[in-house]
Amino acid sequence: MAPLDLTEEPLPLFSLLDDAAAWRLRLVERIEIVAATRYRVTSRYHCQLPQGFATSAPGETKVRLVLPIATRVKQPLLNFSATGPDGSPSHLVPRSRSANLQAEYLLSLAKRTPLGRLIGPDREISDDLLRAVCFFSPAVWWEFPTKRPSREIALAHYLEGGIGLRAGPQRVAKWLDRCDAVAIQLGEVLGEEPNTMSSSSDCVLLALPHLDEHPTSLRAVDTLVDRFADAVDNLYEASASDDAALDFLLVLGDYGRRWEMMLELEMPLDAPATVVVADDRLFTIVDRCRVQHRIALGEAPSVHVEAVIPDHTLEFTDLRLIDVETKEEVGIGPVDDRGGGIGPLELLQKLGDTLAIYSSTESKPYYADLHMTLRPTFDVRWPPRVAFAVTLGALAVASIVDNDDLVDTLAVLVVPTTFAATFTLIREQSTLAMALQRRVNVALGIAIVALWVVAASRLLGAGLDLGWLPLID
Repeated sequence: MAPLDLTEEPLPLFSLLDDAAAWRLRLVERIEIVAATRYRVTSRYHCQLPQGFATSAPGETKVRLVLPIATRVKQPLLNFSATGPDGSPSHLVPRSRSANLQAEYLLSLAKRTPLGRLIGPDREISDDLLRAVCFFSPAVWWEFPTKRPSREIALAHYLEGGIGLRAGPQRVAKWLDRCDAVAIQLGEVLGEEPNTMSSSSDCVLLALPHLDEHPTSLRAVDTLVDRFADAVDNLYEASASDDAALDFLLVLGDYGRRWEMMLELEMPLDAPATVVVADDRLFTIVDRCRVQHRIALGEAPSVHVEAVIPDHTLEFTDLRLIDVETKEEVGIGPVDDRGGGIGPLELLQKLGDTLAIYSSTESKPYYADLHMTLRPTFDVRWPPRVAFAVTLGALAVASIVDNDDLVDTLAVLVVPTTFAATFTLIREQSTLAMALQRRVNVALGIAIVALWVVAASRLLGAGLDLGWLPLID
């Protein structure tokens, strides 16, 4: 493991990681749907360092420290920004340094359990392996399954490129059997589904390319995977009665799936402060626009989430909050058939282009997925649909009109209908509104083309002059 470049920060940092609810008092999160492919999340953390926080000399009112402000899914940060209290500078700790700190924290947790002998240098789970688990990011790995016929072949090629060892699919399948058992145990501890496709703790093979010392043979990989799986199995059995073993597994499973966002900044010692982080997230429009955003309701005792659409031509039509662990919808009371009980949320509200969620109850889930469905407002939806209906009507009339009135009828039908429909298509809209209207706009464009084809074929069939058609003359 690479040596830490910090001398006084690790111990205070670990105390902050142990009990985030003691100093991270409130989370206010704002979600803005800003474009057809992305939304911006601005998170404001109201914090106050606990009393007796020993990181400064007597008499000082501020301290510069590394603050573990949040855990995030392992994915690239887009358009990221962070500011400390009162807009002071804040710097994101580099990934290699935060991986070192996370691994050191896991080692400190291991020392609290009688099975801590399983974790450390030259043990079942080495400190180098812990650092690699924390450092792993799935972006490179994801390129392999998309271009390989099976998970075994994808992993074999990934390891060949990462550690220089060539393994056959059968051997990789043997490793995966052990990894799958670990994934089930860690998933049960976390209350989440097993995730061997992007979690380096569920599938330790993913972390091997990030080891300081790579395995030199396939037998060495056999030993590494077996020792890791055996250690997790022992800790899993001990976790039923040993809270320290449970804490270690919780953090190990979490650090395989997520990373600790650590900021280096200056914090007041005797007053509350607000730390703000913001970044863009991507989403894909399927059928209607469904945006899914994971909220860490457990990151603070009090959580307020607001989702807004700056484009007032759009609105929310549906709002659901799903508990990641139970897969059940989270709501406000009453929560049983007879009307009794109180749900974990205290506010769940939809107001056109704004959604609001609030909870300060202890029973709220740690992670919940917010499902938001968007659509254009009524005054934006009806013009293309009316234009489409009018164009279809003109198409039907153009198909059956008598030859005696053909020219006059087509002149009255085709040109005005085309202008009206084209104006509907080219009117200014946001990229998201255009994406949501894509189906009806494509249908309208096809109907316009069909109308001109029918008009031209009728005139040609009747042997009449086409000079009146402005687009042909």
